[in-house]
Amino acid sequence: MRRAIGRAQCNDASWHGVFGGLYLPHLREAVWLNLAHAERELRRDEKLTAQVLDFDADGSDEVWVHSAHFSAVVAPTRGGAVVEYTIFEAGVNYADVLTRRREAYHDEALAQAAQKATTDIPHDQGMASTSETVSASSDFFIVEFRTGGGPRIGRRGPRDEML
Repeated sequence: MRRAIGRAQCNDASWHGVFGGLYLPHLREAVWLNLAHAERELRRDEKLTAQVLDFDADGSDEVWVHSAHFSAVVAPTRGGAVVEYTIFEAGVNYADVLTRRREAYHDEALAQAAQKATTDIPHDQGMASTSETVSASSDFFIVEFRTGGGPRIGRRGPRDEML
C-alpha cells in the first residue's frame, strides 16, 4: 500500500502545460490506478459505508459511498452528479475525464500558427490542438427534475455554463 501511495504522488499528472501534464490521460490513469490499489488494501473487508462531508473543500457537502470494492463521490448540489467512481479491482476511476477549456497560451499559439502558411509537423503528431476545446461537463449520472416545464431545479455553477 505504501508503494502505491508513493507512486500516486507523482506530480507528472498534476502540472499543466502545452505538451501534456494533466492533459495526458495515461498519466492521470496511472495515478488513479495506484490510488485504487492503495484504497483497495485500506478498505479490505469493509462493508458498504456512506459519509457526508465536504470532500473537495468547495463549501458544499458531498456523499462519499465506499466499500471493499469501490469508492464513489456524489455531489447533491451539482444535481446528484457522480464526480468520482473508482472500481478497485479494475483500478479505474470512471469519472477521470477532463474538460478542456480555452487557455491563455492558446491565443499566442494560434497567432504564431497564423504567421506560418504551412507547417512541417502534421496536427496529429505529438501536440494537442490549440484550436479545439471541448465544452462538456465531466459529471455523469445526472438526473434533472423539472416541474410543469418550469426552470431547472438546483444550483447552477460554472460547469453548467458550458452546456
